[in-house]
Amino acid sequence: MVDEKSVAEILHKEFSGIVDEDKINKIAKQIVELEEEWEELKIVDKEMGWRFSVQCPDICYLGEKAKEGDVFKILRKKRK
Repeated sequence: MVDEKSVAEILHKEFSGIVDEDKINKIAKQIVELEEEWEELKIVDKEMGWRFSVQCPDICYLGEKAKEGDVFKILRKKRK
C-alpha cells in the first residue's frame, strides 16, 4: 500500500526539528510493517459470500456504488 520512504518523508516534513531523525525513520518502518497484518480479499472470494444478484445495487450501499463505477479494496486482519 505505502512505502517506508513516503511515510518517512511525511513524518520528516511534520516533525523535523521536534523529533530525532532516527526516531522518525523507526516510526515510519513500524507504520509500514502494520500492512503485514492485513490481507486483501478479492471480491470473488467464497469467504465474501459474493453471489450475483440483480437487486444488490437496490439494497446494498457497496453494490450501488460499484454499479456507479466506484472501486473498493477490502482488507481483513490476518488471523494469528
